[in-house]
Amino acid sequence: MEDQIPIPNNYIEIPLAFKCEKCDKVYKRKSSLARHTTTKHEQNKVLKLKLKNEFLELKINLYVDQIKFLKRLILVQELTIRTSERHPIRLSDYISMYGPNPNNVDQPTLSINPDHH
Repeated sequence: MEDQIPIPNNYIEIPLAFKCEKCDKVYKRKSSLARHTTTKHEQNKVLKLKLKNEFLELKINLYVDQIKFLKRLILVQELTIRTSERHPIRLSDYISMYGPNPNNVDQPTLSINPDHH
């Protein structure tokens, strides 16, 4: 009968090689396997996240442009309603309130004195 060396209960087996679960490559160090996994297999994950981020940025920009357009549309509609009610609105008054730049839409709406005809 062969003499067997007893293995202690707190014995931890340390692998001599580290195998990639995705492509079966073998590395001597755990750090080498980690670098391989990051550069070869998680690279697609990073690229997908980057593309998703760019898509969300484009979507946000689209929403901002739509909001600016709708604000301008509201201003034009207000101006049209007030003009159709025969309140005198001079273009110079409108420009002095909102400026010549149509992007300047965050200012308060143009108020008209109803007593002024």
